[in-house]
Amino acid sequence: MANKETRIYKSDTLEQFRQKSNEISLHLGDNEQLNSNFTDKTYNYVDASAGEFIFKDTDDDSKAVRFELKPAETLDNTGGYIILNDSPTIPASFVNGAALSQSGGYAATIEAVVGQEKILVKNTSGTFNAAQDITDGTGTIAAANLDRLVESHIMLVW
Repeated sequence: MANKETRIYKSDTLEQFRQKSNEISLHLGDNEQLNSNFTDKTYNYVDASAGEFIFKDTDDDSKAVRFELKPAETLDNTGGYIILNDSPTIPASFVNGAALSQSGGYAATIEAVVGQEKILVKNTSGTFNAAQDITDGTGTIAAANLDRLVESHIMLVW
């Protein structure tokens, strides 16, 4: 049987999105048939307590939760935000794609600079230290203007 997988990317135009979503809806089939196809993706969290909102590792039936990622795409906001204080002057070299580092071993890639309040980073490694300057090799933001790194969490909705 031919692969009927249709992928919609964030870079698709509105017309491509419309055509692909129509194509997907044609191949869904009868809703009655979906249950048997997704039984291995159904997880049981009966013993969850009130107020819990993150479910990971294994469910009540010891079935491991697994999320498959497509290798051609990256997840959004995987590194978090570097929060700045005292409205520092952001060096002109701090642009999307610039590599940041600290002397203690922290490294990241800039995804976006959001005003003078925060820098969105990805591809992080090492431990961020607000007591150390951060540089891209050309420009620097002094430690006095670094507040903290706020890690981001991805929420999946079905």
